[in-house]
Amino acid sequence: MPVTAATFERLALEDEDGQWELVCGRPPFQAPTAIETMRRVLDDAPERPQRINPTIDRDLEAICLKCLEKEPSRRYASAAELAVELE
Repeated sequence: MPVTAATFERLALEDEDGQWELVCGRPPFQAPTAIETMRRVLDDAPERPQRINPTIDRDLEAICLKCLEKEPSRRYASAAELAVELE
């Protein structure tokens, strides 16, 4: 897949405020180079948060993973929908 402006926009939106890092203690995708990190964002599923930190609640893990779904239709439709899940 070619790297385009849309690719960089998606990278910025994936974890805009670093919430994943707050929950897991590290970014959702890591690699030795920026290009490899971008490839992982585009092609790979993030590691399950409980594999990184076994103390993470399963419901919170499901919410985190839904936020990073590759297919936009599988993510929360709005911040309000996400807020309801977090209650």
